[in-house]
Amino acid sequence: SMLETLWAEQEDAATAAAFAYPTRCKRVSVTRKKTNGAWTLWSYYQRQGFCHNGSKVNSLYDYLRRNNGTGPGWEWKGHVAKWSAGGAGKWSYTVGTQGHYAGCTIVTGCLVNDYPWLQLKVLGNGAWTKASGIG
Repeated sequence: SMLETLWAEQEDAATAAAFAYPTRCKRVSVTRKKTNGAWTLWSYYQRQGFCHNGSKVNSLYDYLRRNNGTGPGWEWKGHVAKWSAGGAGKWSYTVGTQGHYAGCTIVTGCLVNDYPWLQLKVLGNGAWTKASGIG
């Protein structure tokens, strides 16, 4: 099986309009997927919206973490951890999550367990980084 990481960024001009210039806002996300070539076995997703004015993160909004779906033989068992550091009013904010997927068969039950984790770090200048892995 293969693992892949996807990411996305979306500007939010309407959200930024509530703040004085030069504040801008965007939503960023990271997805970790496990595939076997033909099927996506599981897909784990995290999103964070943030506003920034060049020197600090001045607002956080629209956080979401979720199972984006499972393929044949895989079950979503839930979130098992969440962590964060920094925050609104600071230079940076980091947020992470970890989920649990189980690979199961009728004969053997659930013998394979994957614990993917996702992390986003957003900065006061609008830059951001993503990280992901399997715990």
